[in-house]
Parts: sequence; structure tokens; C-alpha cells
Amino acid sequence: MIISRTRFYGLFVLFIIGLCLLYQAIWLFSKVTNGEIDGFGRGAGRGYRSIQNTTITYYAGHQEYTQNYLRNGVSDTTTTLEIRYLTFSPSFSRENTWVGNWGGPLLFFIIPFIVTSIVFLQDGVIPFTARFQLDKKYPFVRMLGSSG
Repeated sequence: MIISRTRFYGLFVLFIIGLCLLYQAIWLFSKVTNGEIDGFGRGAGRGYRSIQNTTITYYAGHQEYTQNYLRNGVSDTTTTLEIRYLTFSPSFSRENTWVGNWGGPLLFFIIPFIVTSIVFLQDGVIPFTARFQLDKKYPFVRMLGSSG
């Protein structure tokens, strides 16, 4: 199938959105529990900066799990925090906050969206007359010249 540059851009953005929604759909099979904050720490960041994190212990069933999470503004006086974990794999968990639930998928969407938009909006990178061929076998996507 041969499609225009504009349609390929739309399909690519929809693909990225679909991956984010698929990731979020996996978390529909999760439960929430209260985790106990064991402590706060610092990790090595870029450029001699440090990243603050929290160490939280939570129980899923009768099993105890300990994970490190980004601090995300958790105050020093907080002793418990809601943790969301997957029912089929309780060792995979995240903080049950807006940033914990949507931060990763939004970051995964925003960065490729910005890069893709820059590539597709600049005529010098991909010509406006370019066409794309989609195929079921490798290579799955091929850019054709303007005559396509």
C-alpha cells in the first residue's frame, strides 16, 4: 500500500498513541495497596546532580516486595503511599499517583511526537511529495521518491 507523507505521519502518531494505550490497558489488571516508606535516598544523575527516590515496601497477597520509586514530591512526613501492582506479576508496580500512572506513557508519547513532527514538518528532511510504501514483510516501511 502506498500512502502520502501526511497519512504516514498520522499513522505513525496513531501507532505511538496505541502503544501508550496498550501499556495503560495492562494496568487495568492491577490492584492497589498501601506501601510503607522505608526511607528516602539519592541516586546519581547527569551532570553531578542527584535524583531523589523513595524505598517502599508493600505486600501483595502474602509476599513482601521492596521497590525504589522517584520521589515525585512525597513529603518527609509521609509514612505510607498507595502502590498499584499488576495482579499477574506483583513485582511490577508503580506509585498510584497521577505522575506514577501517566508520567511514563506521556513521556514516551511526547518525545517521539516532537521528533516525528519536526522530521515531517521540515521539507528539507522528507520532501512534501514523498510517498511511503507499507508492506507485510521486511522492510515494512519504505520511502519512495516523488513519482512513487
